[in-house]
Amino acid sequence: MTDEPATRASGPPAEAGDRGLAPGELSTLLLLLADTRELAEQSRGESAAARERADRSDASSQSLQVEIDAMQATLEALEREVERTSTMLDAATDRTRQLEGELRAAQERADVAESSLAITEAHRAAVMASEAALRTEIADMRRSTSWRATAPLRSVAGVLHRPDAAH
Repeated sequence: MTDEPATRASGPPAEAGDRGLAPGELSTLLLLLADTRELAEQSRGESAAARERADRSDASSQSLQVEIDAMQATLEALEREVERTSTMLDAATDRTRQLEGELRAAQERADVAESSLAITEAHRAAVMASEAALRTEIADMRRSTSWRATAPLRSVAGVLHRPDAAH
């Protein structure tokens, strides 16, 4: 190698020999330059692929966000439906309790009426038995000898006690 500077300050491009590079070094530099260009192209390709993946990821992310928003809206609608249904259930429960109270009161009135009916039926049966016994006693009395013997006296007394006969 020579002690000449590797670059010139001005003037036309120097030949490889003018720079002080050996032919092997020049070919190595050319190979390195080719490798660097290849790596730069690969890097551009990978960068483009990464941008494409990022774009797809953004699109996917946006799509997922749309789905999330739709699901959130559905969830909110379902929560409102649950609240409305819960309110209706509370009202139905209150009405059921009210009706159960009314049913108990009606059942108590029915029990009282049934007891009263049983007492009335027992009283009616007793009155009917008493009436039958009295009718039998009256029939027995009218068939008796004393009743038949006093019949003419009752008939005269009936005529005498009439209001038109007293005048």
